[in-house]
Amino acid sequence: MTEPVAGTGFELQSSHQSPDSPPQSPPPDLFASAIHKCSDTSSTSQSLTATTWTAHSPHTSTSTPFLTLTIHHHLATPLPTVGLQLWSGALILSDFILTHRDTLFRGATVCELGAGTGMVSVLCGRSEVGCRKVFATDVGGVGVLELARMNVERNGVEGVVEVREVDLVDDTCPVFCGLGDEEEDGDTSPADSSLNRDPSSPPFSWPATSLADFHTSCTLLLASDIIYDSPLTFAFTRRLPSLLLPLRRTLYLSLERRIVFSIEDRDAVAPAMDYFLNTLEAVNVDREERQVPTVRYEKVDLDNVEKWFEYERTKEMELWRFWMDGV
Repeated sequence: MTEPVAGTGFELQSSHQSPDSPPQSPPPDLFASAIHKCSDTSSTSQSLTATTWTAHSPHTSTSTPFLTLTIHHHLATPLPTVGLQLWSGALILSDFILTHRDTLFRGATVCELGAGTGMVSVLCGRSEVGCRKVFATDVGGVGVLELARMNVERNGVEGVVEVREVDLVDDTCPVFCGLGDEEEDGDTSPADSSLNRDPSSPPFSWPATSLADFHTSCTLLLASDIIYDSPLTFAFTRRLPSLLLPLRRTLYLSLERRIVFSIEDRDAVAPAMDYFLNTLEAVNVDREERQVPTVRYEKVDLDNVEKWFEYERTKEMELWRFWMDGV
């Protein structure tokens, strides 16, 4: 049975057992993105789906595609593995990238946080966008990195896009080494020269050359639909200053507000986004008291973001820009 979750963009699927069936462990609740309904989707196995996304230039009337991406993903997963699905935020961000490909992305070194299936990173790796280097990052151990690597390879962008592990709640992650409070002094170098990866290291660990490239060249951060879980959101918010300050980086974050009706407030609210902004304000208050740069942010007007892909762009879909003030 499929029932809508309070909010937009996903459904909650649950299974019900026949009274005559043998006892089984209850299946986990499955969360399902709805965006595949607007795309050319074909099933490749019981659990994996291939979706072809075609971008058409809004500047021409020709039916010739500007580019085509084929992304493998799942249609429904438990909450801990929602990164195996495609979500609307990736499409908003993809539209933004194509709109500003020549002014912001061509020649840039980019890191995507919470890359999931890797669609955004794959797009950045295409010659039509022209990024110099792309790091597609996500948490390991749940199959997301393997899926992202599959999509990178099957779209032929492995020469530009590297799939690497970044766990936002792990203080020992090499990307965060050397990026504590000392970032105010401008030290952006890796803290430990022993981070060179040997052949026995996990496949998505950071070799020294890639880590150095990230720390010295990455100027753009991208993320989509990573604001949904409070512990992850808290970790992400806490990391923002140290991620943004080196090289005066800019983050573009896309999301779809998950709207629920609050009995207490007697109104429709978006608790995940509210929690994120409230936490960020608390971080900024602390930084102001310490007289160090704060995180600035603004909502991007989606009316100025051209629509290249076919999907329903709703009022709950948003794009935000973040940067450091006072630097």
